[in-house]
Amino acid sequence: MKKIITIVLLVFILFESSSLLATSREYKIKGAFLFHFTDFVQWPEKKSSYIIAVIGKDPFDGYLDKLAISMRKKKNKKISIEYYRSFDEVKQLPDIVFISIKQQLEKYQLHRQFKNKPMLTVAEHNNMIDACGVIRIYNKKRKVRLEINVKRAKQNNLKISSKLLRLAKVKGDLCEP
Repeated sequence: MKKIITIVLLVFILFESSSLLATSREYKIKGAFLFHFTDFVQWPEKKSSYIIAVIGKDPFDGYLDKLAISMRKKKNKKISIEYYRSFDEVKQLPDIVFISIKQQLEKYQLHRQFKNKPMLTVAEHNNMIDACGVIRIYNKKRKVRLEINVKRAKQNNLKISSKLLRLAKVKGDLCEP
């Protein structure tokens, strides 16, 4: 009986640790995307520094802070990371906002507060792209995928590079004024 319990516990521990590693890998990829969006999205004003806001629990587990330091050293690009429990706490307009799937959706509040502002909203939840999101970043068949709402990007006065659009499922009409 002890052997069976020990085996079950070992299998459980192995399964849990591999699940944590996969999640960690997933959020490292998503974090890298957040940083590279600064290369493939054009804001109305030329930028030399960016603010990325993470709303809710930090699913990146501090990885974005490490990336920010690395980007500063490698590309001489200043990116600040700010963390908020809820969107109520955000006072200054960030350039990029990441809303985790774990975060309670505050889509309508987000939409009202910063409607049509030059802010790239990135979310994991599939309803967010319809409500106020510009980019949905999600997993499908163990790969990180993108969905881009080009109409919302235009409303927010953001221009998305064709290189980024080629990687994504595009929502909205590219030719729409």
